[in-house]
Amino acid sequence: MCTQNFKQVLFQRRKDLTFQTRFLIAYIVLFQYSWGTITRLSSKYNVSRQFIYNNCNYFSKLFTESPDKTIVLSEEEALKFMLSTRMEGKCSIPSISELMKRFGLSYHSVGSISEMLKNIGKSIGNELNIEYIEGFTFSVCSDEIFVGQSPILITLDPVSLLILNIEIADNRKAESWVKHFKHVKSQGIEISQLTSDEGTGMKSAMEQELEKAERQSDTFHAVAHRLGVFVDRFFKRACKYLDQATKYEQLFDKAKTEKTRNKYLKEHLKYLEMAENAIELYIYFEFLYHCLLECFQVFDNDGKLKDEKMVIQDFDVALEYMKELNNPEIKKEINSIENCKSDLFTFFKTAQEIVGNLLQNFNSDIVNLLCLAWQVHKNMIKAKDNYRKNKLQRREKYILSDVKELVGDEYEKLQQTVYQSLNRIIQSSAAVECINSLLRFYLNSSNNKVTKEFLNLFMFYHNHRRFKNGERKGKTPMEIATNTQQKDDWLDLLLKKAG
Repeated sequence: MCTQNFKQVLFQRRKDLTFQTRFLIAYIVLFQYSWGTITRLSSKYNVSRQFIYNNCNYFSKLFTESPDKTIVLSEEEALKFMLSTRMEGKCSIPSISELMKRFGLSYHSVGSISEMLKNIGKSIGNELNIEYIEGFTFSVCSDEIFVGQSPILITLDPVSLLILNIEIADNRKAESWVKHFKHVKSQGIEISQLTSDEGTGMKSAMEQELEKAERQSDTFHAVAHRLGVFVDRFFKRACKYLDQATKYEQLFDKAKTEKTRNKYLKEHLKYLEMAENAIELYIYFEFLYHCLLECFQVFDNDGKLKDEKMVIQDFDVALEYMKELNNPEIKKEINSIENCKSDLFTFFKTAQEIVGNLLQNFNSDIVNLLCLAWQVHKNMIKAKDNYRKNKLQRREKYILSDVKELVGDEYEKLQQTVYQSLNRIIQSSAAVECINSLLRFYLNSSNNKVTKEFLNLFMFYHNHRRFKNGERKGKTPMEIATNTQQKDDWLDLLLKKAG
């Protein structure tokens, strides 16, 4: 009797592992395999590795064998398959059609798939779940993502990466952005701060529609994006002149006549002087450039909040010295920086509120250490050089080890609380680039053709799907933004909203 019960449990077919789920597992392993895929899928779906191997063997045969008959799916089952392969598998509509034909599934024509996805995208719209989101206040990032000549306007919460609105527009003029912001506000959402670049249309729309919101100019686009390229340019120029000077010096040594030697000597001295001037320009410019970037560091080396007035003063001094270099190449960029300077340091107000609240609840020494560790962590994320990234990672661990000794068992909870609070200090609209990188997969598979209905699908999928890695791992944007647990899968929520 016990053996019989054991066999029943052992070979029980799990209802949650539907045909679509089994196919998706096989598809990921067979066509998107990377190191650790089997282990990740085994943990996610709570199945054995052998089950995954057997499942893949079954489906791989179907790729080489034509089905004898069509498997008739219900409309809901067909939709789940289409949505899973479109959003999770990032397949184009023709690819979905081919896969459905391969497995003998109904609703496999390109026209049927396109129409069904279009209808469901239209029915869900681009509104958030009102019952969760109404009455929330966000510090948002807004920017344009271009598809050919058409801009996609996007506004999101950079902390949770929750998309508040995404839509394709005819242009990026003020009237388009006014309509965009009105849609966000119509859902009961209040925008307290807007971080953006210096786009005139967006700035004009903000003045019309978001009068109470403060504006934070994107620090990356304002300074690093404008001036960073010149650091590399000036360095290469200096190296080029040095190479030329060395070249003519070698030619001088090989010259046989006095006339030729004088000619090469003249060229050598000319390029040597140019190299010295270029090196001097490079050294001074790089120093001043890093002085400007240092002004965007929120905390000093002791983890204490910097004085805003002193920071702005240092920024002005560095900018003045840079102007004295009298280089025509950077003159235009410096003027642009001066024009947006008044909105560059709005983030200090948010930082003062956050640090003030932390100091009321926790020991100042511990808060300072955690603020410093957070700043090092942010610099590590932005670092492109592996040596610098590893160095900053070691420094963060060293600082956090001191905090752990002081706090003890409360360390993890305290660190998470402080980091989450400080994450609300927004200086750039880089979060939009994260969405851009995700959206590009779909745009590439559809030859950069995008519709309003697809953007609705993308917005819903992104807001309710769980992050696979990173600091937000295991959570959905909606969960992080609303601090409310999401029990259902995005696919079930989508079909429920679509009715």
